Amino acid sequence: MAERAEGEGARTENRRRGDGATRTGKQFWREKLVANKARDRVVNRTLRREGWRVVRIWEHELTKNPQRCVARIRTLFGHR
Repeated sequence: MAERAEGEGARTENRRRGDGATRTGKQFWREKLVANKARDRVVNRTLRREGWRVVRIWEHELTKNPQRCVARIRTLFGHR
């Protein structure tokens, strides 16, 4: 169940969890990113154990510095 503030310029959103606690938008995204990073570590480890080469590029990294992302990929595959 989500509660939204109403009115002009309202930006606050609280989400209710099953335990009755509320979270602000910042808390929600902080928790989500922490969970995503933990999941990514597990997935990366699993893939590497199976012989895969893993490079994870987040959208904001690609937008901010695409050349750096290309360099990471080239390094991974041994190209300069």
